[in-house]
Formats: sequence, C-alpha cells, structure tokens
Amino acid sequence: MSKQQDVIEMTAKLYKIRDSVRSLLGSQFQSRMKEYGDLLTTVMKERQLDAIAAATFLGNAVENPFLQIQILSAAVELVEPSEVPA
Repeated sequence: MSKQQDVIEMTAKLYKIRDSVRSLLGSQFQSRMKEYGDLLTTVMKERQLDAIAAATFLGNAVENPFLQIQILSAAVELVEPSEVPA
C-alpha cells in the first residue's frame, strides 16, 4: 500500500470517528468540540504540535476511551470543521 493511500484511509477513519461521536453526543456535539478544541489549541501552541499530535498527547493522558475519541474528533473539527446545517 502506498503512503498516499495510507493517508487517505486514515483520513476516512478519522472522519468516521467524528461522525460517530457526533451521533453519540447529539445536541452536545458542538459545545464539546468547542471545549476540547480550545484545549487542543492551547496544547498545540504550548508544545508546538499539530492538531492530531496534540490529540494524541492529550489522549494518552486520559484513560476514558470515549473521552479520547472526543478529543480526536475535536482535532478533526479543528482541521476541517463540519458543515453546520442552516
């Protein structure tokens, strides 16, 4: 498998994670993404990391798997925000 294909597959998995978290959180999705996005932004600036690296750093600091995927979803939102329905 080529590196480009690996990146495409990983990106698709990240979007699926975000979509799953959106479904699970429902109306709380936007507020949670804002909360964790702000936290990620702080970590990104302090540690000079990109969004996914900051999410990995924070995810390793918590033991709750659902919190880990919410943080990862927030990183995806930072990189490519969801379209908000009108």
